[in-house]
Amino acid sequence: MAAIFTKKTRPIDKVLEDARSATAHGGQLVVDALAREFGLWEKIRRCALLDPRKDKSRGFSPEAIVAQIVFSFCSGGVSLSDAGRLGGDKALGELLGMDRWAEETTIGEWLRGQNEAGLREIWSLIREFVGWVLVKAKAERVRRDGELEVFDAHRLKGAKEQGFHQLLGDMDLHHPPCLSSLANEVYYAIGALSFNLLMGVKVLYLADDQQGWTVRSLIRFWLTVPVKISSHAHRRKARIFVPKAALRWWRLFLQEHYPKRKPGRPPRDSVGPEVVAD
Repeated sequence: MAAIFTKKTRPIDKVLEDARSATAHGGQLVVDALAREFGLWEKIRRCALLDPRKDKSRGFSPEAIVAQIVFSFCSGGVSLSDAGRLGGDKALGELLGMDRWAEETTIGEWLRGQNEAGLREIWSLIREFVGWVLVKAKAERVRRDGELEVFDAHRLKGAKEQGFHQLLGDMDLHHPPCLSSLANEVYYAIGALSFNLLMGVKVLYLADDQQGWTVRSLIRFWLTVPVKISSHAHRRKARIFVPKAALRWWRLFLQEHYPKRKPGRPPRDSVGPEVVAD
């Protein structure tokens, strides 16, 4: 006899808890791992052209601002407001090593403080990253129709908005955030960097049957991962809750990119990730 499946109301008790120790965006660890493997944050930190601060001893360094915009894009954000709202996600900041999130107005000021030379530096970094990914990736993943073009489209068409067909569609970059056209170009360039980071995650880290995923699918089904951070015996631990089907992938990923610390008291601000099957 065929089974009949219906929509039911389940009598499950609901409990509200303080979310300061939890985040829904634990998959940004994957984006951060790829960025660190390439050396992205350090490259941006060393680029004086991207740092408009007069007093370099205070405020947000350029890699902190760029990282915040990147993590916003890569978690589904579509505006400066979304990037600023990360300030409410304390657990994500701790997980990713962000001492503090910048406010929306601070991000806007940084964008408006950029110049043409800084914009060229961002595109130079994108070209360097794309070349690095193409060398590391399996040939069949980037040489077949479509994949290589995804990277090359952004590399060749520069900052012109008409070159962002896939970027505009997958990341919803339809509304310029600033009145300054140059600030908007910098914002779009960081959007392209974020897009290429996500494409790099797909071709370098994911399985063959996931190569057809769009950026939206990648964010929705792979990077939206709940994490809860707790403390025990001077250690900060991040418990990552993943579907059972993804458990092996996450364990191998953490072993390679976040190896367990050696015995001894860890630094006070360190967080050790631990994967748990959902």
